[in-house]
Amino acid sequence: MTSYDMVRPLSIEIDPSKYDVQRRCNVTCSGSGIIALPDRVIWRKEKEAGMGGWSELDAVYPPGALTPGAALVVALAHLYGATSLYDGDGALARFVPDARRGLALDRDLTDRIEQYLVRVPFDDFVREARERLNHQQLRCLALNLLDAVLSTGEHPEACSRYHALMEGLGIPADIITPYRHTLMLKNDLSIFPQ
Repeated sequence: MTSYDMVRPLSIEIDPSKYDVQRRCNVTCSGSGIIALPDRVIWRKEKEAGMGGWSELDAVYPPGALTPGAALVVALAHLYGATSLYDGDGALARFVPDARRGLALDRDLTDRIEQYLVRVPFDDFVREARERLNHQQLRCLALNLLDAVLSTGEHPEACSRYHALMEGLGIPADIITPYRHTLMLKNDLSIFPQ
């Protein structure tokens, strides 16, 4: 068993002059490289030269600011033309990712998403999301957008919202080209005879 297979408690001291956190925080370290602190302070393990090193503080978002998780859900909502996380019956809309995929909606995240869907114009959202998301997050978002379009049976070339999101987020087509055929195959159930 390697250290990446284990989950172990870890206690760290955070420099209050740097991060405005003045107490000892207990965190959990797992093989995924993610450490979560109680106040939503996230550290990310970077892969560097075959070893790993802890990056600087990854994110502390002020109330109401766009987070990467909120950017993902807001982009999916825009793709579907939605103005809320909820459908007409008050249930979560179909575009909201299942929590088992790693993005659990809590009150803070749902409030941020609703705020961006209602109050922030599309152009401002994509500009802010483009600045906020790293390369890996942009790739994941692009793949989710493409998968969502293909799952409706629509061709990406014919979907103006898809193009507006990809262009507004500054996502070049070549970022998803290697995955496009696989996603098309995944969503083409016509290959199974009745």
